[in-house]
Amino acid sequence: MNATLRCCAVALAAVAIAGCRTGENDFPRIVNEPMPVPPAQRSSFGVIGILPADLAAHFEFGQPARPGEAMGVIGTTAFVGLVNTSTQNDEGHPGRQLEDIAFSAALAGVIGVFGGVLAGVPEGDVKRAQAAMSQALQDNPLEAGIQKQLERSAGKNLFQNLVPLPASGAARLNDNAIAKKDLRKLTGSGVDSVLCLQVDHERFLPGGGLNPPMVVDVNLRVQIIRVTDGQLLFDQTLEYQGDAQPFTRWGENHAKLFRAELEVAQRTFAGVIFDELSN
Repeated sequence: MNATLRCCAVALAAVAIAGCRTGENDFPRIVNEPMPVPPAQRSSFGVIGILPADLAAHFEFGQPARPGEAMGVIGTTAFVGLVNTSTQNDEGHPGRQLEDIAFSAALAGVIGVFGGVLAGVPEGDVKRAQAAMSQALQDNPLEAGIQKQLERSAGKNLFQNLVPLPASGAARLNDNAIAKKDLRKLTGSGVDSVLCLQVDHERFLPGGGLNPPMVVDVNLRVQIIRVTDGQLLFDQTLEYQGDAQPFTRWGENHAKLFRAELEVAQRTFAGVIFDELSN
C-alpha cells in the first residue's frame, strides 16, 4: 500500500503540472530571418505599388481541454500509473492485485474529477475568449495592418519606390484579375510592380498540457510581380512566432493582449519587408 500511496503523490503532482505550464517564447520574432535582396534584383522592382488587402485569413484557434475532457485524461493517466506500480509490487498475490486495481480505479476517479475541475477550462470561458479574439481580427486584419505600417514607414523615410496602389489603378482590377495575378491593366498607372501580401496561416501553437500557453504563429507570403508581363520578381515566406499565453488570457479585457500581439506582428513583418525593399 505504501507503493500505492507514493504513486498517488506522483499522480497528483502530474495533475498540478498539467495545469501550470509556462511558455518558452518571451519575445516576438521572425523565425526564418530573410537573406538580403541583391541590389540588382531590388532595382528591377522599380516603383512598387502595394496591392489592397484581400479578405482576412481564417485564424486557427487551438483550444484548451474542457473540464470533462481533462477529467478523462487525468483519470486515465492516474489509473494506469497507479495500477502499474501497485501490481508490480504485488506479483504472486492475485488477490492483493485485484484489491489494488479496484482501489486504484476509485482513487483515479477522484483524481480525475479534482484534476479536471482545476485544469479544464469551462465552455463558456472558451467561447467568450474566442469571440473577443475574432472581433479583434475583424477590427484589425493582419494583412491590412501590415500594409498600413509599410505605407507609414515609406512616408516617414521618404522612400518613394513603395507607394499605395493609386485609386485609379486599383479600380482597373477585379477579383479575378487579382486572384490570377494578372496585373497588366496597371500598366501606365505609375507603378512598375506590385507587392502582394498573403497570410498562408495564422494560428495558435499549443504547448504541452491541458491548458497550455499558446503561441501566436503566422506565415506571410511576400511576392513582387512585374505589371507589364506578370513576371514574379520576388517570392518569400516569413514566419512569425510571438508571445505565449493561455487561451482565455488572450481573450481577457476584449482581447487586449491579443490585439497588442497583432500590432506587434504587423510592425515586425512590415519592418522586415521594408528593410528588404529599401536597404
